[in-house]
Amino acid sequence: MKVEVEHMLATGRIDLIAQTSRYIYVIELKLRNNGGKKAAIQQILDNQYLEPFKADKRKVIDLGIELDEEGKGILDWGITS
Repeated sequence: MKVEVEHMLATGRIDLIAQTSRYIYVIELKLRNNGGKKAAIQQILDNQYLEPFKADKRKVIDLGIELDEEGKGILDWGITS
């Protein structure tokens, strides 16, 4: 697995990209008190984070992940597609 953090695009910065031989995961992280899962998914859509990967033969999966601001882990997650 290849993992890249803070991947820069012209439209913004993707928090995390994880690539396997079959999948590309585009992951946006948000704290609960900063909009959480809903804000993370909206950022993926607004900034078109999936566009650069659409020509790849692998399946692209986007994840908006909501984190607890006290460091207790993942509270919720969702996808746009």
